[in-house]
Amino acid sequence: MSKILPHIKLLLIRFQGLQKATLLFFYTLATYSSLAQSPNNTYSRLFNKADSLYDLKDFTNASIIGSSAVRLAGKAATVGNLWDVACYWSLAGNLDSAFHYLILIGSSKDLTMADFINIRKDEDFTSIQKDRRWASHLNKLNKQAEKNMIDISTGIKIKVRDGVYLNATVYKPHIQERPLPVIFSLTPYISDTYHERGVYFAQHDYIYANVDVRGRGASEGEFTPFYNDAKDGYDIVEWFAKQSYCNGKITMWGGSYAGADQWITAKEFPPHLKTIVPVASAKLGSDHAMNYNVAFPYISQWLTFTGTRAGNLNLFQDRTYWNNKFAERFEKDLPFASLDSLVGYPNKIWKTYIAHPTLDNFHTTITPTALQYGKMNFPILSITGSYDGNQQGALSFYTEFMASASPAARDKHYLIIGPWDHAGTRTPTKVQAGISMGDSSLIDMNNLHWQWYNYALNDSAKPAFLRDKVMYFVTNRNRWKSSSTLEAIGNEKIKFYLNSYFSKEKLLPDSASLRPEITIDSKPAVYIYDPLNKTINGSVIYNSTPFKEETEVSGFFQLNMFIETDVKDVDIRAEIIEVQSNGRLIPLTSHTIRARYRESLAKEKLLVPGEINPFQLNGFNFISRVIEKGSRLRLKISSPNSIYDQKNYCSGGIVAYETAKDAHVATIKVYNSDKHRSILLVPVVKTDK
Repeated sequence: MSKILPHIKLLLIRFQGLQKATLLFFYTLATYSSLAQSPNNTYSRLFNKADSLYDLKDFTNASIIGSSAVRLAGKAATVGNLWDVACYWSLAGNLDSAFHYLILIGSSKDLTMADFINIRKDEDFTSIQKDRRWASHLNKLNKQAEKNMIDISTGIKIKVRDGVYLNATVYKPHIQERPLPVIFSLTPYISDTYHERGVYFAQHDYIYANVDVRGRGASEGEFTPFYNDAKDGYDIVEWFAKQSYCNGKITMWGGSYAGADQWITAKEFPPHLKTIVPVASAKLGSDHAMNYNVAFPYISQWLTFTGTRAGNLNLFQDRTYWNNKFAERFEKDLPFASLDSLVGYPNKIWKTYIAHPTLDNFHTTITPTALQYGKMNFPILSITGSYDGNQQGALSFYTEFMASASPAARDKHYLIIGPWDHAGTRTPTKVQAGISMGDSSLIDMNNLHWQWYNYALNDSAKPAFLRDKVMYFVTNRNRWKSSSTLEAIGNEKIKFYLNSYFSKEKLLPDSASLRPEITIDSKPAVYIYDPLNKTINGSVIYNSTPFKEETEVSGFFQLNMFIETDVKDVDIRAEIIEVQSNGRLIPLTSHTIRARYRESLAKEKLLVPGEINPFQLNGFNFISRVIEKGSRLRLKISSPNSIYDQKNYCSGGIVAYETAKDAHVATIKVYNSDKHRSILLVPVVKTDK
C-alpha cells in the first residue's frame, strides 16, 4: 500500500479541478496503511502535513488531515494539536468543528493558563470570536486552566516527636473548595524526584507531599535506612491530619524504599492512615543488603547514593565507575567488607550490614510482627513485577500479612504482579529482559493509584482492573489473568527428575536431563568451583525434552536437591531458562543459596565434607510465561563467581572477610538415586481465567 503514496501526491498536483478533499481522503487512507506499524510516526506525520497545508493557506484540507491525526492519536493528542486543528477549522469557516476542538481542549488536564491567554488572543479565531458561543467557551477554558493549576510549597517543616524537623514539599490544587485527602511519600531520594507525581495528584483533587527521610535532603537528623521510619511515618500522618487543607484521611505513595516504609509506618497504626499502596517494597534482610543471607556489591553503590544529604544521582548512575570498582575488588580478591572504602565512601551503615550476615533481630525488628499484621484492617494494594529486583521483599510483606491478618482484612488486600522490572512497577515499559510484553502491560500507574485512592478514601468504585484479589501478566501472551489467591496460581506442579550419565574419562557429564519419570539410579552430576578461577567455572546443565504443546508456567518453581561437597561452605545458584526451538534463551528465574544457611536463615550450620545434604530452593521469583511448543526447559546449577556477587571462598569462615588465602576448590556432586531424588517442581496453570 505504501507504493501508492507518491501517485496520490501526484494526483493532488495534476488534477486541480477535482475536489481536493476527496483526494485528501485517499491520501490519509494510504498514509494509515503505510505507517500502520508505527502509529506514533503516523499521527506525527499527519500533523506535520496539516501544518504544511496551513502554511499554504489550504485550510480545508489542513482541517481534514489534522482531524484524522487527532483521531489516530487519541489520548496522545496534545493541547497544541487540538488548538491547531481548531484554528484550521476556524479559518476554513466551519465554526461548529472549531468549537468541537475547543471543547476537547476545555477538558484537558494539560491546559495551562498561558495556553488560555494565547488562545484568547489568537488571530486565527477571528472568524468565531463574533459567534455567541465564543464567550461561553472562553469561560470554560479559563475555569479548566485554573483547575489545572497547582500550588507548590517548599521547605515545609514537620516536627516529629524527638524534635527533629523533616522537610516536605507540598502540592495542592490551585482552587481547593474543600479539605482533601493527603497522599505522601517518605523518601530517601530527595523530594524533587517525584515532582511529576505531585503535579498529577494535585490536578486530581488530592494534596500530595514528598517528605525527605531524616538525614536526607533538607531533613534534619541522621539517616539510618528504615530504622526511624516507623515513628517518623506515624508523626507525619498525624501532622498532615491536623492541617486545615486536609480532611483527616491520609494515605501513602511510593515504591522500593518508599514501599517498605509504608508497611513500616502502618505497623505503628497512626489513626488517620486509611490505606497504603506499597510498590516493589524492599525489605531489610530479604532483598535489601542481602538475599537469603547472600550479600551483593550493589548495596555499596546505593549507600553512596543515599548516605549523605546530597542527591549523588550522577555518581550513582555512573555505571563505568561502579563496574570498574566491582571488577577491582574481584580481580584483587579484596575482602567484601572493604568495598565501602574501595568505592570512596567508608561508612558505618555498610559496616553494620556486614556485622549482621544472618537474618537476626537487626533485620526483623523494623518490619511488622505477626501480631501487628493481625491488627491491620484497611484496604491495601501491593504491586510488584516478575523482573522486579525487590519482588522477594514485596511478596514477603504480602504473604506475612496474608498469613496473620483477619479474614476481613485479607479480603481488602489486592496484589498485582506485572511483567516489569523494578522501575517498571511505577513507570511500565513494554520491553523487559529483551522481550516485548505487549500493549496490555502498559498500565497507567498514576491513574490506577488515583482510582484506588478514590475507592479507599472516597467510597468510589473499586478499580475495574482488579477483577480478583491477584492480577498477574502472562509475559509472552500480552494478557492479564486473575486468581483468588497467590497460592492458587501454579499450585499444580510438574515433576522433573535430575538425571545424569557419564563416560569414565570425563568428570563433567556427557549429558544431563530433566525427566518426568523416575529412571534408574545414575551417578551424581559433578562440577568444580574454584574461587580463584577468574574465567570459567564448572556447572551442571540439565535439559528437558521439547514440550509437545504450549504450557503456561505461572507461579513459583521449587528445586529439591541432594548435594555432597568436600568443603565446609559454598554458594549454589540455580537458573531456569526456556530454550526455544531456534536456540534463543529466555531467562525465567533464579535462586542462590549459601550452604551454611540451607536449614535456617537465622542460624548457620556448616557442611561436613563428604556428607550428602538436602537443599531446598524455594526462593525463586514468581514468573508467568507460556513455554512454547518445541521449547525445552533448562536448569543450570553452578556457583556464582562474578564482579556482581559476594564471593564465597569456601573456607567456612566469615565470608565478608575472606580473601584469596582462604580459598578452597570445591567439588559439588548433585545426586539422583533411589535414596536421594533431586527434583525440579514446575508450576503450571491449565485453566483460563
